[in-house]
Amino acid sequence: MRYHQICNAGSWKKYFGEESMCAVMPTNPALDIEHVAYACSSRNGTMFSMHTHTFLGYFVAVIGPEGNDWYVEDCDSMRNALRKIDADILKSGWALSAIGLSDQWVETGLSLNTGYGYHPFFDRAVHMLEPDQEL
Repeated sequence: MRYHQICNAGSWKKYFGEESMCAVMPTNPALDIEHVAYACSSRNGTMFSMHTHTFLGYFVAVIGPEGNDWYVEDCDSMRNALRKIDADILKSGWALSAIGLSDQWVETGLSLNTGYGYHPFFDRAVHMLEPDQEL
């Protein structure tokens, strides 16, 4: 897992996390002629204050195929941030294909808020932004 400082936001926040790929699909049937998922880059992880290193919460960011930039924060859980970014992406006419949005994807006590969990389709831990095979 590549977990490192990925960006600074001004002078008061630090973001630590990993960069990965995810997939989005258009929700407009006229644009989704071939039913193709578009690969996008994403980031997810934790936020801390710059000077006191106080924990602030979790974030998820997705850069879409048309240069769309979606970003959300949640102070309670990374999965809540995933659900929030999914709602934002839907408002923009796209659908996030992520296994972490499935009701069958679960986190354990050890994987909670790491971005990894378990799904019946996989025999290993799987990242929440892994494309959903059911879509």
